Amino acid sequence: MNKIFEKYEKEYNVKIPSFLRLFIEKDFFSYFLSEYYDKKEKFIFPTNSLHYTTYDGIKLIITGLIRKNSLEKDIDLFNDMVDYQKDFFPLSFEVFPYCSWLLVGINKTNFGQIWITDEDAIDGLKYLQVDFFEFFLNCDKVLNEFVDIDKLYKKYGNDYWETMMNIDYE
Repeated sequence: MNKIFEKYEKEYNVKIPSFLRLFIEKDFFSYFLSEYYDKKEKFIFPTNSLHYTTYDGIKLIITGLIRKNSLEKDIDLFNDMVDYQKDFFPLSFEVFPYCSWLLVGINKTNFGQIWITDEDAIDGLKYLQVDFFEFFLNCDKVLNEFVDIDKLYKKYGNDYWETMMNIDYE
């Protein structure tokens, strides 16, 4: 894991904030957005989403956050899609309605700030919150409507929940 961070820092001559490294390394983001494995679909889905209302009243829905088991893949995707590596580190690429990246600032002028990519913004970015922790304090955790929490269980050692029975989506 440290090698992934070190490679990013060396390649873009940046320093990833220690609080962000800790959140990813210890998988703290799984507390914000837990997941379950649906045996019928053979796919991992989020049990909930995070809702955040921007200063201009737009409700953002975040359905995924970067995790240690997908860190390298997520960084590669980020590097292939955008050009903000010297200024930002990705938190999520599942932010709706924009279908954009949720980013945390890593340079001297935006350190710890939260932004999203936005095609309509002049520079392609939209400011959300002055502080990483303040952002998550202002998010509402909303259970996905198709999840029956009474049918979920978690095996020791797994970082996701599983369904006891297949979930009926209809």
